[in-house]
Amino acid sequence: MRGSAVGRSPSNKIVQGDWNWYGNRDLNDPRAWWHNYQGQPRFNMIFADGHLQFYRFPEEMKEWSLGRGPPPDSGFTFW
Repeated sequence: MRGSAVGRSPSNKIVQGDWNWYGNRDLNDPRAWWHNYQGQPRFNMIFADGHLQFYRFPEEMKEWSLGRGPPPDSGFTFW
């Protein structure tokens, strides 16, 4: 990816972080405690503008597997 592409919207461009590999896992499962904040799934994410956020991905993301999600969009909440 070119820096000019990231420069269009760095505040919502995820650079690195944890990822929700098991989006359907119960938050009460001990394997999910690392990503549980007051009963909500959260993930440490660093964005291209340098800020770090304990991010909550959209609920509908659980259905985005196998290419069923929206196309990449730099105007979305993350890309």
